[in-house]
Amino acid sequence: MASAPVYVVWVPVVARNPGLKQSQWRSDLGLLNTGSVAANVQIKFFGSGGVVTNTTYVPAGTQSILTDVVGQLSASGQGALEIISDQPLKVTSRTYNQVSSDATCYPNG
Repeated sequence: MASAPVYVVWVPVVARNPGLKQSQWRSDLGLLNTGSVAANVQIKFFGSGGVVTNTTYVPAGTQSILTDVVGQLSASGQGALEIISDQPLKVTSRTYNQVSSDATCYPNG
């Protein structure tokens, strides 16, 4: 009996850290399933506190956006993500500096 294929994608850097002057570093993860079968996905965060793992699924023909993915994993700091799926996925990420309206950062910065 053949085993199901496994698709692995690495995101080298994601973060959930405080920045300068009350700003916050955050990372979002996009998982796009262009196939006709739902994807079962395991997400592993490799940070300084160890490895944190969670699972999700992405229905066929849809995209799942995990806003503040490190926070959704109940973790903090910076590290790498390993995305393991039983279906091929298109994976995107963005890391950005989030500024609240009352932060003391530079105006429009």
